[in-house]
Amino acid sequence: MWLKSRVPLGCVPSRSTVTVKLELLPLTDGIITLDSLQINVEQ
Repeated sequence: MWLKSRVPLGCVPSRSTVTVKLELLPLTDGIITLDSLQINVEQ
């Protein structure tokens, strides 16, 4: 759910990457951390 909220925030083209990471890390905590890192990289 967290990823879905952050994907449309500004990671629409990175949806496939987010999906892959989601499969690799089914943990919510890990996904949130990876998502935050990706946002920092994009900015």
